[in-house]
Amino acid sequence: MIAPAGAISQTIVEYAHRVRHQVHDDLVDRHARELHARSSYDCWNGLSDKDQELWRHMARLDLTSRR
Repeated sequence: MIAPAGAISQTIVEYAHRVRHQVHDDLVDRHARELHARSSYDCWNGLSDKDQELWRHMARLDLTSRR
C-alpha cells in the first residue's frame, strides 16, 4: 500500500479504498500493465511493489472514471 506522504497521495489512497471492489482485480492489474507499458520502457516485473500498486491505483481511477 502507498503510504500517505502528502495531499495527492492521500487522495489517491482514499479514492482507491472507496472503489476497490467496483472493478475486478484482474481487470485492474491488466489495465495497470497496459498504462505502464504505454508510459515506460521499464519491465513491469522490475518495478517495486509500491510502484506496481501506484499503477494499479491509477488504473482503477481510469477504469472507474469512464463509467
